[in-house]
Amino acid sequence: MVRTRWIVLGVLGLVVVAPFALTAPLPAGHVVDVAERFRPVGYTATRQLVEPRRLWCLGDYKCPSVHIAWDFDEVITNDQLSAWLAAAGYSATVRGECSNVAAGSGSTCSARGTADGQDITVFVSPKPRPLISTISLSVS
Repeated sequence: MVRTRWIVLGVLGLVVVAPFALTAPLPAGHVVDVAERFRPVGYTATRQLVEPRRLWCLGDYKCPSVHIAWDFDEVITNDQLSAWLAAAGYSATVRGECSNVAAGSGSTCSARGTADGQDITVFVSPKPRPLISTISLSVS
């Protein structure tokens, strides 16, 4: 009887503790440091999402990962984006034309690369009326 009680308690403990242990957030660590190095001059982030490290990742985002967006009231040029990427120490190449406001929606240019072993993705999406350019950074 005592042995059965311990087995039942052990199984209940696993059922209750295991889901929490597998999905409990752990420190995101290095990806946050890499993401925070990207600093568009004169602007602060308008949106930020940090997906922490977990033993079992659920959802649409890699874990750990960081997603940050900035809104600009001006057109971003390829040279500006390249300078910000270089200042952050990212090894990434800009593709497309960032200042193509006529595109209207979607991304007009992007950059993919790495920094300290992390994958970096940057998209620039301008909108003509009102003039707002959004830079989206993902580090995973």
